[in-house]
Amino acid sequence: MTLGARLWLVETYGNDLPYWDQWDGEAGEILKPWLDGQLTFATLLLPHAEHRVVLTRALALGLVAANGQWDGRLEMAVNALLCAGIAVGLAAALRHALAPRLGNTSVLGVAGLFCLPFAWENTLTGFQSQFYFLLGNSLLALWGLGTRRPWTLGWWLGALGAGLACVSMASGLLAAAAVLGFGIVRAARDRRWPGIGQMFTWLFCLAVIAVSWQHRVDVPQHAVFRVESAGAAWRALGRCLAWPRVTSPGWAPLNVLPLALLAGFWWQRRRRQNASAAAPDSAEDRADHFLLLLAGWIALQAAAMAYVRGGGELPPASRYMDLLAHGALLSLLAAALLASRQPRGTRRRVVAWSGAALWTLWLLVGVAKLTARNFSDDLPLKREHSRVAAANTRAYVLTGDRSALDRVPATEAFVPYPNIPYLVALLDDPKFRGVLPAGIRPPLHLEPSGDGNAAQEAVEHSFRENALPPAVADAPPATHVFGSFLDDAGGAAAQSQLSGLLVPSPTLPYLQLAFTGDLGRPGLRLWLRDEHTGEETELHPGKVPGDRRWRTEFLPVPSSHATDPLRLLAEDCSATCWFAFQEPVEVGRLSYWSGWLLRRGWLIFYLGAAVGLAAMGSAEAWRKMRTPRLKG
Repeated sequence: MTLGARLWLVETYGNDLPYWDQWDGEAGEILKPWLDGQLTFATLLLPHAEHRVVLTRALALGLVAANGQWDGRLEMAVNALLCAGIAVGLAAALRHALAPRLGNTSVLGVAGLFCLPFAWENTLTGFQSQFYFLLGNSLLALWGLGTRRPWTLGWWLGALGAGLACVSMASGLLAAAAVLGFGIVRAARDRRWPGIGQMFTWLFCLAVIAVSWQHRVDVPQHAVFRVESAGAAWRALGRCLAWPRVTSPGWAPLNVLPLALLAGFWWQRRRRQNASAAAPDSAEDRADHFLLLLAGWIALQAAAMAYVRGGGELPPASRYMDLLAHGALLSLLAAALLASRQPRGTRRRVVAWSGAALWTLWLLVGVAKLTARNFSDDLPLKREHSRVAAANTRAYVLTGDRSALDRVPATEAFVPYPNIPYLVALLDDPKFRGVLPAGIRPPLHLEPSGDGNAAQEAVEHSFRENALPPAVADAPPATHVFGSFLDDAGGAAAQSQLSGLLVPSPTLPYLQLAFTGDLGRPGLRLWLRDEHTGEETELHPGKVPGDRRWRTEFLPVPSSHATDPLRLLAEDCSATCWFAFQEPVEVGRLSYWSGWLLRRGWLIFYLGAAVGLAAMGSAEAWRKMRTPRLKG
C-alpha cells in the first residue's frame, strides 16, 4: 500500500527535473567530478550544510552510473521503495512487540500514516532520500541496540544502523543517544546495575555520539533559522509535538498524554526484588519498552528540529513530518494498549476505550485537515512550480537564451536552482549535458535523407517541418516537428514518407517520442532501423489513435545497435489520416522501467490493500479457530 501510494504521488505531481539542493549536493559536488574523472571517496564525506549525506550521494551516483542519465523521477521512485521498506520493517517490529493484543492495529496504523502525503517533500525531491536513510537506519539502531541481546545478529545490525544514521543526516547520532538515555532510565527504574553486554552497548553509543559530535558542521548563515529565546524554543517544540496540528503548539500536551500515561505505568511496574538479573521481561514490559524507546527518539528529534529550525515562528516543513508522524502513531498505540489492559467487564475498561476512541477521532480529524491542505494547496502548487521550472530550463538548454532563467526574483517558481550562474555553468558543460534528464535533454537531431528504402509507389511526398492541422496544440518552442498533414496536397489526404539519420547516434537504450495524430491506424508507421544489421523496432501507441493532443511513447533502440548510425523512418500511406512527431530524446533503462512502475502505482496500492486486508482477516479467522474454547 505504501509503495503504491508513493508511486501514485510521484506520477501525479512529480517530474524528472532535479530540484534545489540536487544541483549542488549531487550535480556540482558529485556528478561533475565523477564525469571529469576527479571524484574521490573523501568527496562523498564532505558536508552538505550541517549534514553529511554520504548515503544520499552514493545513491545518486549509483543511479546515474547504472542508468546513464540523471533523473529526478527515478530518484523519487527509489524514495518510494525506501519508504515502503521502512514501513514494512516498522510494522513488523511493532506487530511483534504488541502481539497479540494490538499486532494488527499497529500494522494498519503504519499503513495509514505512510500512505498519506503530508511529507510529500521527501517523496517528490530525490535529494530527500536522506530523511529515509535517517529514519530507516535509526529505527534499525533502536531495534537492534535497544531490544536485542548484546552480540547477537540483531545487535550487530543495530550497531550498523547507528553508524549509518550518522552519515545520513546530522541528527543521526540521536538514535544512539536515545538507546543510551533510555538504557540509563531503565536501569534506574529496575534498581540494578547493567550487565557487561549492556555496558558495552552504552560505551558503543557514547563512542558514536562522540565521533559524530566531533565532526559536526556549523553553518553561520543558518543561524537565522535557530530559536532565539526559551519561549520561542518551547513554542517550536510544541508545534513539532502537536503534529498533525503543527500550527497550534498548545495541543502538544494532549498529543503526548497517552505516552506520558504509559511511561508512568511503566515506571511503577518494578521488578520483584528477588528477581534474577537475567530473568526475562514480561510481554507488557517489552511492549512498553519498545514504544517508549521510539517515543524518546522522536522527542529528541523534535527538540533538535525546534532548536535548529524553529526560528521565525513557522510550523515544521513537510520534509520533517515523516519523523513527527511517528509520535502521533506511538501515542495512538499507547492509548489502545492502556485500554486493552483494563480488566474485562469493568467500568475502567469502558472509560479507557471510550477515551482512546475519542483521542483517535481527534487525531484523525487533524490528519484529515492536514491531508486536505496538501491536496488543495501544497501539491498543486508544487506541480505548477516544477512545470514552469522545467519549461524554463528546457528552453535555455535548447536555445541558449538566458532570458528564460534570468527572472527576478529567482525562486523555485521559475528555476530549479536559485544561483543562476552556477546553474548555467552546469547546463553548458558538454559532459554534464550527456546525463541530463529527458525532460530538459537536447533531442537527437534528425537529418532527412533518401537512403532508408521506406518509400512506396503510393507515397509521393515527404514529411515536412510543422506540417500540422491548425487545431493541434503547439509543440514546445525550439523543437523540430515533422508532419504528414500537407496543405498543398490535400491535408490529411497526403501520403508521405521520411527517412533520416539520428545525430548523434543514441547511447541510451530507449528513445522518447512525442507524437500526435492518427499514428497506430493502418498505413501509418514510425520505426527505427540499425544501419549495420538491419534490425528494426516499431512504435506501437498504447492508446486509441486520433487524439489531437501530444502524447509520449517509448521506442526501444535495436538491441544490435552499438555505434553505427541509427535511422528513423516514418510512413503515411493513408488517404484519410495523418500524424506528426518531434525529434526523439534519449532515455536510460532505469528511467524507462521506473516510469513503467510509476504509471501503475494506483494498481499497486489497491492490490496491496486488497491482499493485505484479506491476509489479515484470514490470519485472524485462523487464530480464532485454533483457540480452544471452554465448555459449559
